Amino acid sequence: LLDLYLGAGDVDRASGLAAKILARNAKHFGAAHKVANVLLEAGEPARAIPALDLVREAMTDAGEHEQLAQSLARAAERLPGRVEPREWLVELFRGTSDTFRLPAALADLSETYQTAGRHDDAKRTLEELLQRDPDNDQAHRKYEQLRARMGLGDAATHRGSQEPPVEDPGPPKTRNFVEPALDEDTQRYV
Repeated sequence: LLDLYLGAGDVDRASGLAAKILARNAKHFGAAHKVANVLLEAGEPARAIPALDLVREAMTDAGEHEQLAQSLARAAERLPGRVEPREWLVELFRGTSDTFRLPAALADLSETYQTAGRHDDAKRTLEELLQRDPDNDQAHRKYEQLRARMGLGDAATHRGSQEPPVEDPGPPKTRNFVEPALDEDTQRYV
């Protein structure tokens, strides 16, 4: 029945049916995921968001991480200003410990937060990115620029830690150190 609705272009009925199927048994998320993908491919990504939201937990629980990640990435790509698919991608990559794709997802989410005027969220996201990847120079620059834009002081001294910069204590204090005398064999060797 779902395929008939989709084949006839009646996405609303297909969405309703998929939601009913999912409500009866969360393990049958395939119908709702299929509707979301059809909407993404049909150029209606905003309408796919509710269907993706319906299936996120069920797909994650079932171990269908890759399929979910692909759908969320397509939604994010087709909805450049939309925060939800990016937040969901970050949540998915955190939950699956995907340390390879998480930094890029965090950077993208931070950019979207900034565009949406959510500077505190952008700052927090960049801080997480810098904790995970402290050598990321681009993230450091963006973090410093954001702090400056937010009026949070000298951003150049803040390199990813949430603690204030520590003042330089000066040169280390030296102690008088006396070397012990070398024995005769060691002196010959030296």
